[in-house]
Amino acid sequence: MSESFWDSTKLPGVTITPDPIPNVRSLRSGSMFSPEFGGMTANIEFEALTGFSNAFLPAGSIPYQQYVRTPTPSMATFLKSEGYRARAIHPGTNWFWNRGAVYADFGFNDFKSEETLPPMEKRGPLASDAAMTDEIIREADAFIRSFGYIMPPFAYWSPEEMKARQVDSSAIFTSRLGWDITDYGQGKFDDLGLFLFTVRNGRYEDMKKGMGMLYAEKIMISRKEQMSPMHRHNIKAEDIINRGGGKLVLELFMHDRDGGIDPRAEVSVPVDGTIHRLPAGGLLKLDPGQSVTLLPGVWHAFWAEGKDVLIGEVSTVNDDRTDNVFREPIGRFADIEEDTPPLHLLVADYDKWLG
Repeated sequence: MSESFWDSTKLPGVTITPDPIPNVRSLRSGSMFSPEFGGMTANIEFEALTGFSNAFLPAGSIPYQQYVRTPTPSMATFLKSEGYRARAIHPGTNWFWNRGAVYADFGFNDFKSEETLPPMEKRGPLASDAAMTDEIIREADAFIRSFGYIMPPFAYWSPEEMKARQVDSSAIFTSRLGWDITDYGQGKFDDLGLFLFTVRNGRYEDMKKGMGMLYAEKIMISRKEQMSPMHRHNIKAEDIINRGGGKLVLELFMHDRDGGIDPRAEVSVPVDGTIHRLPAGGLLKLDPGQSVTLLPGVWHAFWAEGKDVLIGEVSTVNDDRTDNVFREPIGRFADIEEDTPPLHLLVADYDKWLG
């Protein structure tokens, strides 16, 4: 919930062009009247999350502080009943408006607040985009280490070290090795996103000649129920490996003669050397230790089931800028507003920071 978001075209006697919120306007239906202005955020949250109206309570009531004392039906409990995970994040304190206790009664599985988030650089009073990105990297590194996988030394270089090592470590930059975090341009990382680290990678120019380094390796993390959307590759063949955690679920389609999704063709893929056949759109579930080989053109989306999953990828030369074809027109790289120096550079930062 964004306290500062509103439709400024509703101002009487004012015309604003172009439309400041065209995407929201194309997706929304109806309108909402806010019961408060300039504060009392908890009352707006209460109505939005429960559907109950404050109009039936005594004037001046704050339900979060006075009435929510037991488990209460909410948007969180409804979505959990449909198989979703309910998670609340607020960069402020958990005691303010009694949110810690109220969110538990509303059925949220998890609530991260200023007390449980690490110290972060702030933009204004709250954590910045760049600080939240650094926290994702820290969590990812700890998760990877929990499986005994140690990242290469350049993973921990600061931006200054990266600049100083451009000459003797040029392959890191030309092959785009390093950290990568994507929300596919949608701004919903917990629902649609992926963490990646490219450990090694060759060059397409060498692959065309049939010489040089012709392979690539990545380590990735898919959070529980976090989707990586349907896509295929024109050139890359890859082994996707469940290195540990929960089950890795892949939805698979074959391609038609134009490269699009074939909604009828049977899917045939090798799982650790054994052919598995599935109907179009069938779900392949990999337990820890299992892997599947995907050849160019095989459409696939994937997510973690049960727990977060550490994923390995071994492939032919990889180019995320040109060899990802998505079913829906979405972005590959996250748009991060960097208002503080980053802990480590993302691959997408190299051109900006290093030239």
